[in-house]
Amino acid sequence: VVVINEASDFTAEDTTVCKGRVVHFEAASRNNPFVTEYYWSFGDGREATSSAPTTVYYSNGTYDIQLITIDRYSCRDTTVKTQYMQVFGPTASFSVNTPPVCTNTTIHFTDASTSDGTNPLKRWIWNYGDGKIDTLLSGPFSHLYSTAGNYNVQLMVEDTLGCLDVKTVYGQILISKPSVNFSTADTLSCVGAAVPIFNASFGNGPITYQWSYGNGSGSNLQQPVIRYNAEGSYTVKVIATDVYGCKDSLERISYISIKNP
Repeated sequence: VVVINEASDFTAEDTTVCKGRVVHFEAASRNNPFVTEYYWSFGDGREATSSAPTTVYYSNGTYDIQLITIDRYSCRDTTVKTQYMQVFGPTASFSVNTPPVCTNTTIHFTDASTSDGTNPLKRWIWNYGDGKIDTLLSGPFSHLYSTAGNYNVQLMVEDTLGCLDVKTVYGQILISKPSVNFSTADTLSCVGAAVPIFNASFGNGPITYQWSYGNGSGSNLQQPVIRYNAEGSYTVKVIATDVYGCKDSLERISYISIKNP
């Protein structure tokens, strides 16, 4: 007759953890070599069947852990440790409600992050998506965008226990500015000859243009053709305005020379 008392037991690497962290458990039954099956319940609906499982808690709270062991003789033992795991951590949250705006506009962020009720928030780390990162100890929170683009913004919050949480808002910030460029192959031409301008500007369209040809005239054409009625050196300028009212301009000083043979 073989009488076995398994007296199942277990330990955790740490019983106070931040949510999102991997937790390591290990069975410690009295007659471990005889145990053939392990059935874990981690208190959050997750289960495992190895002798040294891991799990991750994604929500704050207190969790009961249960381990059932079965040996090769089909004897079983159950151990339950109530409120064994304490899981903490903040919840990052923020909003940004702004229409598309022009460069060099300050965007304001509304923080809605919360603590776990035990460990206060101590640090807000903002990644604005334009290469700039701010680590701040309190609000209000804002950022000036100097370059056009469509930006994702990430907020990481940290509490006094060192627990972290991250929230990312995708594509809600559109910073606009048209990019103006133009050229002509006929920078030296004759009186009355056609001087076509190649407009290579781009941006959030439709884009409108205001041209000044340097001779008192101009147009709002996208690809203008200029004819000068007198010899001289002419400065060409264009102002581009995109669909959001954002502007860019380019002026080429003494760009076109008109001379008769």
